[in-house]
Amino acid sequence: MSQGVQIRPYELSDEDGVVALWSAVFPNPSPRNEPHRVIASKLAVQPDLFVVAITDGAVVGTATSGYDGHRGWLYTVAVRPDAQRRGIGRALVRHLEAALARLGCPKINLHVLGANAAVVPFYQCLGYSVEDRISMGKELHAAPGLGLPVLQTERLVLRSISEADVDAYHALMSNASVATLTKRPAHASMRESETRLRRVLLEQEQGKLMAWAITARGDDAMIGLVGLCRFAPHHRRAEVSYELLQAHWGRGKASEALDRVVRHAFADLGLHRVEGHVDPDNAPSMRVLERTSFVREGVLRENFRFDGRYFDTAIYGRMSEGEAEERAEAAAKREPSSQSTGRAKAKRQ
Repeated sequence: MSQGVQIRPYELSDEDGVVALWSAVFPNPSPRNEPHRVIASKLAVQPDLFVVAITDGAVVGTATSGYDGHRGWLYTVAVRPDAQRRGIGRALVRHLEAALARLGCPKINLHVLGANAAVVPFYQCLGYSVEDRISMGKELHAAPGLGLPVLQTERLVLRSISEADVDAYHALMSNASVATLTKRPAHASMRESETRLRRVLLEQEQGKLMAWAITARGDDAMIGLVGLCRFAPHHRRAEVSYELLQAHWGRGKASEALDRVVRHAFADLGLHRVEGHVDPDNAPSMRVLERTSFVREGVLRENFRFDGRYFDTAIYGRMSEGEAEERAEAAAKREPSSQSTGRAKAKRQ
């Protein structure tokens, strides 16, 4: 490999260079392979297996891989046309081979498009062989996270978040006060917020979360976020999340938005229980939960680490109203029989 070329893990500042490279090397991608989308997807799963080649501060090559516990896969090996035939592609592949080997990966596979058959000799020189296989594929569309319903309250309209909300999203996620209360690092740049928002949208599309932008009636500008995440379908359970721009604190808007989402979770999504996890020192967030009929159930001691310290988590829960009433009625029906048993025992004594 030519001197002056550095291979390292992908960083957020590499995004523009990677997008430009992939647009040149992989023209006319399908919507699923749109560069920004692919980057967000990879950052969500095994991001350490996403590497770039850098020379003179510019991205000249990329490679990504994955390991599912059975075999590894090699993807998006690309080198800028004017930097090819300098050993950069070989070095990128070797770098990921070593990373996969450290994970215990016994074999690596890759796909080559028929229209790109000219690269087959390159991989053969690296020890890869054409195998007697038929490649098959199927597109999976995770509809649960798409097209969220618009939810309304007396003062608010809750709609799906979109890339058009990035300015408000950055204002929310870069706010030091919000970050301190939620125990997460504040976003340091607009680029970081753009990348994170794309990841949120991708996870929503995959059905991993549901994120509504909080807006005021008559004004579509986002003033906060509210949503459901960490779904446990078998247990019909999810966790709530909510954040509001500081200018709107103390007006009951977070509670109003959260209550509407929770009622949607019970009535329309069929959930049995929703949870809120909050720092016990975050009194405003606990008030939001308590005003929304959540009950504090306990504390997990020092269960997460932030900024070099361990912190507790207060657990709040709220159950579907209908099922809660049914349990109360069942308990009331059982109560007389238990009292009779107690009197009988006393009489025998």
